[in-house]
Amino acid sequence: DGISAFDGGNEVDGFESIGGTVSARLTLSDTLSIDLRGLYADSTAAYDGYPAPNYSYADAPLFGDRTDTLGYAGVNLNLFDGAFTNRLGIAATRIDRSDDDRSGATPFVTFEATGKTTRLEYQGGFNAGIAQLTFGAEREESSYRTDGFGSVAIADAWVNSAYAQVTLEPVNDLHITGGARFDDHQTFGGHTVLAGSIAYSPNYGRTQVRASFGEGFK
Repeated sequence: DGISAFDGGNEVDGFESIGGTVSARLTLSDTLSIDLRGLYADSTAAYDGYPAPNYSYADAPLFGDRTDTLGYAGVNLNLFDGAFTNRLGIAATRIDRSDDDRSGATPFVTFEATGKTTRLEYQGGFNAGIAQLTFGAEREESSYRTDGFGSVAIADAWVNSAYAQVTLEPVNDLHITGGARFDDHQTFGGHTVLAGSIAYSPNYGRTQVRASFGEGFK
């Protein structure tokens, strides 16, 4: 149950949701494993609108449905006694939405939308004692389709990315981190961002001095 957003409304405008998740790791050897994860969620929400004949804000038998489906599969490979880690994964997400009007004898759909994202990624890590290196590459493809009162819109885009980060501890209690990331977007082109930080404790952690720098874009 819920509360009507319309002042003076009598509808409860309820919300229902059901979902579940699953996660598993298959260990094939001391160095090789497989991760599997999934999520499913389905929800329905009632809301107010502008019903006939006055077409003013009021209680209305309008409902919105949403279904989320997510899946991930990844392979993990650790080499050199765990000093060199590798992960290759793929993730897929799908969201389906629809709105329907139940004011008549036969409900009819007023809006439908579907969004999809597929992501392929690799991440590696190397621990060399005083230095730790993390690096990787990704590709993400997204698309959507909407249909409302006969007006259809379709679009898609991709982005390729690569990144690297190194953390150094040349002496005790001194940590230096630097990283870079490059994104090549189908629509907006390529952009590179940099980040760095330094942290030092002169008295075994009781006092810490930090400085950082970062860039970003949106």
